[in-house]
Amino acid sequence: MKLPMYVSESDYKVFASILGDFGEHRGPVRLEDFLKAMKSVGFGRHGAYELVPPPRIGRKLFNLAKGSGKPGKAISDHMQDGWKIELHNLYGWTAETFYTY
Repeated sequence: MKLPMYVSESDYKVFASILGDFGEHRGPVRLEDFLKAMKSVGFGRHGAYELVPPPRIGRKLFNLAKGSGKPGKAISDHMQDGWKIELHNLYGWTAETFYTY
């Protein structure tokens, strides 16, 4: 379900980078920043590669691809593009889903 979500400025930058137009406004996103942003909207971890959404967002797990990034390193544009598609397909998220508080 697509709900407007209010997040911190730093988490907004993560979501804006991933969910913006392909390649547009793309900034470096580290894996730990993505995990922090997902936690800020209620996601939990299930194993090494799965994130569990809160009930208000959905039931389907978000699967981090193996090799999605090493701590401290930016996630590739290709990986961000894949996550954009997956986040939209699973939860209906777009760049317009997120706002800063």
